[in-house]
Amino acid sequence: MSNSSFNPAETDIRTSETWSAQHPESGACIELAFGPGAPRNPNLQTRLLETLGAGWREHRSWHRPATPLPFGAPSARDVPGILAALERRLEAAGVDGANDITCLPTGWVWIGEVLTHHLCRLAGAIDEVIYIDDIKEKFGSLRVYVCCDGDARAELQALAAWAESASEGRCMVTGRPGRIRSAGWAFCLSDRLAALHGRDPQLVMELMYPKAIDPT
Repeated sequence: MSNSSFNPAETDIRTSETWSAQHPESGACIELAFGPGAPRNPNLQTRLLETLGAGWREHRSWHRPATPLPFGAPSARDVPGILAALERRLEAAGVDGANDITCLPTGWVWIGEVLTHHLCRLAGAIDEVIYIDDIKEKFGSLRVYVCCDGDARAELQALAAWAESASEGRCMVTGRPGRIRSAGWAFCLSDRLAALHGRDPQLVMELMYPKAIDPT
């Protein structure tokens, strides 16, 4: 899919959260899925654990995009210019810490475009400053730390949860399906890029984090 066919304003940023419980002795596990955009219900979780009986424990919870982000990414040669433009948009909207958006790898640039669209939208709708504390890769998925002092905090946290879930299983170079690889640190690559990394790791890193060409 080409970049021209991707519209960040039309992306569904709702997530569906799944909560699970486990019985460690038997290895049994049960999952409770909540609908798109619906918050977890702690009372329902408590009642379910009571109904399941002795030995059952809360295990973990995770988010998935309600509507999967299309696979794909812009050309690596275009990435520095795209990220610089996103930074300028965030700065113009008054978002603090806009420079952090330029740290995105090629395969996650579309996620950055969606983040920028919604951060700018929120910044224009509320009378307070939005702060980007950090945007980084961690354990092969995207982490976005963004906050404000007012009522938009919950919406910002939901946006950050969407960004993390959208990055999971998404190659950091191609934006195609990938999985976690370990090569000094954990990162997500497609099978093709993992094979290329085995032959030429420097090339893969240059494609993942391309640098702008100095016209001079």
